[in-house]
Amino acid sequence: MSAVAVEIKGVAELQKKLEKINLETRTGFQAGLEACGDFLLEKSSEAVPVKTGALKGSGGTESEGSGYGTVVKVRYGGESAPYAPFVHEFSKKGRKFLEGPARKNRSTMRKILAESVRPGSTAKRAPRLTLKKVLRSGKKSLKKALRSAKKAARRAVKAARRAARKATR
Repeated sequence: MSAVAVEIKGVAELQKKLEKINLETRTGFQAGLEACGDFLLEKSSEAVPVKTGALKGSGGTESEGSGYGTVVKVRYGGESAPYAPFVHEFSKKGRKFLEGPARKNRSTMRKILAESVRPGSTAKRAPRLTLKKVLRSGKKSLKKALRSAKKAARRAVKAARRAARKATR
């Protein structure tokens, strides 16, 4: 019987490319979530009821963690406006100034996040795409947004693998 030997070239380069894509996707995810937080803060500040301006001025975003473990919080209140939860929940006009814009702009934020995890894109580019092309989108659930972001990451990894295969041929 004869032996068959197979030599695989380019494994080290492939691993480096995959690690680079994983790093880009992880940092893109974090930047995308931060861009979504800034976008939601901007949209919600348009809906905040203004009497003295303290409530509107108390808005901000906080980012904790890094990579896929990033948590971005959009908040109103604090010492300057401790009444923020009451106004949000029991406003006479019946509109929730943070929850309403979040629901209304779910699909936009999903697209910002999906665009930010694509290889070669930056979160700075995503809001421009959002303002130009995306605002006409219908509403999507947050679960769909996460699924879309995961699919975009999978597609990016598959594309890198294909490129690495072609490079080794």
